[in-house]
Amino acid sequence: MIKFKKLIPLVITMILISFSSVSVAGNPHHHSSKKFKVKCSKVELLHAALAMIPPIGPASGPAHFIIGGEPMLATATVELIAPPEPQLDGTANILVLLQYDFGGGDILLAFSRGVLTQTDRPGVFDNNAKINYTGGFGRYENAYGRFDGKGTLNFSEFSIHMAGIGEVCNV
Repeated sequence: MIKFKKLIPLVITMILISFSSVSVAGNPHHHSSKKFKVKCSKVELLHAALAMIPPIGPASGPAHFIIGGEPMLATATVELIAPPEPQLDGTANILVLLQYDFGGGDILLAFSRGVLTQTDRPGVFDNNAKINYTGGFGRYENAYGRFDGKGTLNFSEFSIHMAGIGEVCNV
């Protein structure tokens, strides 16, 4: 498994590159004679069930995907970049790094912004996450894309459950 602390500079660089490429592509004064054709595939996360190291340490476990119509199983690892940030409306914002290891050197990396909302159960929060794929290794080396996820974080049982839909490009 790749250590997250070693990946933080890589992920930050990839995020900055993706934002700069979006701003150039969206610039009406930017002219390019080259047209690139990018293939994107639908991504469905059917279910991820991750076990956390208490109290809010890294979490890992199986993640069942369908990518471009192909069922795939990955070992997902999630690590908070910073503690949850409480908001005035009672929610909390979280920033996390994600790693999906599909085996054979194929690893998809992502950065997520989530909003936690307290449920009526103590220690259980609904999580609405916006996940940005930022590259990786093997077949995901130049991958990028977005994903909208919904799930729960259960600090009483130290577990995370997530599902959602999006797309991954350049795979």
